[in-house]
Amino acid sequence: MIGIGNGQFEYRCNLISWYTFKKDSKILLIGKDSVALSVFFNNITNNLTCFSIDDDYNFDSFNAFFDYVIVYGGLEYAKEIIDCKDNTVYLTFLKKIKSLLEPDGMIFLATDNRLGLKFFAGAPETNTGNYFLGLRNFDDNDNIRTFSKNELIDMLDKAGFLNYNFLYPYPDYRYASEIFTDESVNNMGYGRPYKNKLNRRFELFNESKVANSMAYEGVMSHFANSFLIMIDLKKDRKETLEYLKLAVNRKNCFKIATFIEKSDDEKKVIKRAVDVESKKHIDNIFNNSAKIICDGINMLKAERVDKYSIKYDYLYSDNLDTVIRKMLNNNDVDGVLGIIDDFCNKLKTSSNISNYRNSEFQQIFGESKLDNENMLCMKPANIDLIFDNIYPDDESYKVIDGEWIFDIAVPTDFIIWRSLNELYNKNLTLRQIIYEKDIYDRYGITENDIIIYNMWNRHFTEEYVGVDDISGEVADSDILSLNDIRMVTQNGPKVNAHLNYNCNGSSENLTMYKTLEAKRDNVYKVFYELKNIDNTINLRFYPAVNRFYKCMILKIEGIENIIPIDSYKGDNDFDIFYTINGQYSIKLAEGAENISIEYELAFIEDSILDKYDELYNKSQQAEKNLNNIYNSRSWKTITKLGRIVKWRKKERG
Repeated sequence: MIGIGNGQFEYRCNLISWYTFKKDSKILLIGKDSVALSVFFNNITNNLTCFSIDDDYNFDSFNAFFDYVIVYGGLEYAKEIIDCKDNTVYLTFLKKIKSLLEPDGMIFLATDNRLGLKFFAGAPETNTGNYFLGLRNFDDNDNIRTFSKNELIDMLDKAGFLNYNFLYPYPDYRYASEIFTDESVNNMGYGRPYKNKLNRRFELFNESKVANSMAYEGVMSHFANSFLIMIDLKKDRKETLEYLKLAVNRKNCFKIATFIEKSDDEKKVIKRAVDVESKKHIDNIFNNSAKIICDGINMLKAERVDKYSIKYDYLYSDNLDTVIRKMLNNNDVDGVLGIIDDFCNKLKTSSNISNYRNSEFQQIFGESKLDNENMLCMKPANIDLIFDNIYPDDESYKVIDGEWIFDIAVPTDFIIWRSLNELYNKNLTLRQIIYEKDIYDRYGITENDIIIYNMWNRHFTEEYVGVDDISGEVADSDILSLNDIRMVTQNGPKVNAHLNYNCNGSSENLTMYKTLEAKRDNVYKVFYELKNIDNTINLRFYPAVNRFYKCMILKIEGIENIIPIDSYKGDNDFDIFYTINGQYSIKLAEGAENISIEYELAFIEDSILDKYDELYNKSQQAEKNLNNIYNSRSWKTITKLGRIVKWRKKERG
């Protein structure tokens, strides 16, 4: 297996390093910023020819024949390298490349999708830095172009290519960490959150959420950020790749690639070392597949492919993460808790009290330690028992990916915390249905434990594995939010909200002040931090100070009860208050350190308030008239006569 090498260009090589090229093949590399790939291909062959877009060399003069032509961001610059002045220049470029191939040669064409989702979301067009340029079909730029999937298909067909496959590098072809195909792009998670490594950009919407929606609609391939098109002149050669994940942002000894490969009748999952040093890691994963984790949780067995690779059977059923997400969609909280309970109980019943602190543990997880060094531990310990990796199997579970199994004692609660932490990070709906602190309390994991577990996890990831999500040449850049800009330039309706409270032992009223802008229409959300306030009691919440309004509470967190004071229920569950400054009484949830309240206001119109004033004035006048009657001599005389009449009736019995 050829290693991908080290250094700052490593991400650039991800796009192509997984493919097994014929040794000593003749390769033509065409591109811009493709130095990384030239280093990579020089390790494969002595017959590499490089053509940079910026070269003065005449591309039309090429007459050699190549086994492979790699076009790395070159198609969009065709007008700079092909002597053709009309709009057929891109088709001419493809035909020229075809003429340079051996009869069984292949082309790897990497290019941006002008309809890529990231460009809708606010990323600038990569080659020009302009926003929405590709979406406008380059209406103000005639030198550089990218194309949509259907536009590329049309050109490939016209160029006479009969056998080609679209692959979808993610987040794009320059920094690929995953590669999807038509079989996987709509069902294997295209659109996971990623770091922005290219240009300062806007964020007009949550790209990952929209990608999920597009995948559900089955159209993600048309809105993928970029393409890698494999064009094969040999008609009967079929591509077997279905999905690829590249774990190469690690120390050399841990760099591997995970493939899903398909044939006519089956799929296989293959793990392969992508660096000579990582062969030992593949050996460890193979050996781990035979280990017993605990009763009811079994590792999926691996088979040898060669000294660099192993393979597993592909599991077609849903993993636990998918099962839980389906239950959340149906609001089946008991079902979710039942799955988590069963999983945690299986781990704990197979654990033993042990002292986990030794030199090997500290090498892997660092120096931080819990108060108690004798803990319920697992040995051997699979610390990567995340729900993505676990598949129901009758009354037990099958676990894929035995990458991180250690023959040392590891606290069981740490393994459970890693599983739950991953579950909550991936499923925002879960946070809204089951309070995160409640789930940790359920399994006896304290806040202090979580602090230490985070330290262990960080040391394991960054120091032991050596994960680095930023390449040497490009750092993560700022992301500008359109909502932030709107907040400054287009103020929405604002209200002043107050939270009044007393601290136990003091009669002094204290207040937290918040100025809120509507999230949408007249919906507001307020957050108060209480963890630095001791013994908070008598909490009263005023949604909009010095206003007459109706209010409906939509969502609360950290609150057991919120009850309106001096109000009645109106239409649509609005609380209608009798006075200005309507208020709610709040009872905190046990252990709550923060609270948030989302609510909708309906402000009472001036015309209605005028009617209230008129009725009030009339009632005041009526009261005044009654008081005048009560204070008159006639009323006092009548009152005395009434008392005499009542006395005489009583005497006569």
